[in-house]
Amino acid sequence: MRAEILDASGKLNECIGTLKTITAKYPLEKKYYVLIVKILHANDKITESESYLKKILEIDPYDNDAKLGLLLLNKGKGTRDDYFASLMPLISNGDAPIDIKIKELMPYVQKHAVTADTILGNQLISVCDKLVIAHPDDAKSHAVYGDVLKNNGNYVAAIRQYEKTLSLNKKNYAVWEQLMFCQMFTQDFEALVATSSNAIDFFPNQAMSYYFASVALIAKNELKKAENTLAEASIIAAGNPDLDSRIMAATGQIYLLKKEFNKAKTYAEQAIQMSNGKSIEATELMGDIYIALEDGRNASIFYQKSYDLGNRSKLLLNKISSLKNN
Repeated sequence: MRAEILDASGKLNECIGTLKTITAKYPLEKKYYVLIVKILHANDKITESESYLKKILEIDPYDNDAKLGLLLLNKGKGTRDDYFASLMPLISNGDAPIDIKIKELMPYVQKHAVTADTILGNQLISVCDKLVIAHPDDAKSHAVYGDVLKNNGNYVAAIRQYEKTLSLNKKNYAVWEQLMFCQMFTQDFEALVATSSNAIDFFPNQAMSYYFASVALIAKNELKKAENTLAEASIIAAGNPDLDSRIMAATGQIYLLKKEFNKAKTYAEQAIQMSNGKSIEATELMGDIYIALEDGRNASIFYQKSYDLGNRSKLLLNKISSLKNN
């Protein structure tokens, strides 16, 4: 086609002029407007494509590429509420590719994970609710919904979404890990034993699964099994600071249960140091140690540190509440 030849020759204005002439002759032929948009986008003239995108939708209201093009074009306009409202028709359309939708949502999901913005979280929950309705049999829709719910502190609802994800696709280890975090936070240790066992079967080289298994075993007071499981985790972790910090904190928890308080404190302090002060497990453990030592003031300080680092487990919240009421 002459227009494409002109575009390849760098003659953008002549190319667009030629296509406009053709669209005047064939005003209901969508392919020519699509070609104009494609050429404008390829030449960084995205803002000039708006009228052509609208024309495409006049001809074909179900053209998902044109809908997405307009959505992205107007992304920076208006409020975040306006943006999510404009996104809903695309999200709800089961014929639109899910990968496009998730790509559009991920910057907001990641921002929510960092900021814990409850308003953004509620907006994402509304959007993801529509996403799983539009794609009920796609594991990715349930996985991203699970992430949003988990980051919003809705652990029980997140568990349902992660379990649905794994019923559709068991090959994504990140989903197993997020499910185990939620089961740990809700203190569903029987479920955590089963999930960590299955995760180890599917991914035997993932040290976090062994760590979660040890957490569940400690909660069940099966300390010898927990020690053996932590030893396996340590071997597989191979010097990973994050994992080593968690393993040290779990080991400290075992010593606390054995009432060896000095050893428990040593492991907790090492875990805090290794994590650069960011271990929610080790800071909570320090609080537990001070409770055992009948030092409520220091216990309260470390529980608050754990909370400030993002620990929203039911158990920690109960500990904080108990100290405040005493």
